[in-house]
Amino acid sequence: MNFYPYSYKPEKFAKILKEWTKDPSSHPEIEDWYKNGAKPIPKEETQEEKDFKIYYKIYEEAYNLEKSGEIDKALEKYLYILDNFIPTGYLYYERPAIILEKKHDYQKAIEICNKALSNKHFNKPTKEYVDEAFSKRLNRLIKKINK
Repeated sequence: MNFYPYSYKPEKFAKILKEWTKDPSSHPEIEDWYKNGAKPIPKEETQEEKDFKIYYKIYEEAYNLEKSGEIDKALEKYLYILDNFIPTGYLYYERPAIILEKKHDYQKAIEICNKALSNKHFNKPTKEYVDEAFSKRLNRLIKKINK
């Protein structure tokens, strides 16, 4: 019996798979498909995955510019990422915040910290790190402004 998973709507296929995982005999066509080298079902990329591919490449360019001493060009790319995407890694916020602090642009560094602290897309460990690290950075920047 040939089984063709692409002929099902995703909701229906998910229901069938749940039934099959509980009782493989409930859908022998899936059992046969699975045992005979089921090919993976292609997954459509989410917008977040598409965005990540774009902003990660820009981040790599910025990081390389920073390491080669082209700080202003690197900062421009870092800020482009933050202005156009919602990155889910802390480094996308940390690198520009560090550069801005070194340039004594404390107000802009504070904006970056607030952006990181308000990001709701971090996973739990990243969110915990961001809350701690960027709160400390924010307090330090505020003290520098108030001097």
